[in-house]
Amino acid sequence: MIRPVARMDDASRRMIDLSLPAGMVRIPVTGDDLDIAKAQVPPGLALVELKPWRGK
Repeated sequence: MIRPVARMDDASRRMIDLSLPAGMVRIPVTGDDLDIAKAQVPPGLALVELKPWRGK
């Protein structure tokens, strides 16, 4: 199981770290939202937002 770790970076921004077998994924948090567009991912990987079905 991959456990997310919340931390503050050097600029006092909240970050979520996920330690994956392929490498570390770092996702900044803005307010209560994950900022997927600014996430740092290992080479060859990408993050995509899961959206509800049927456009809701």
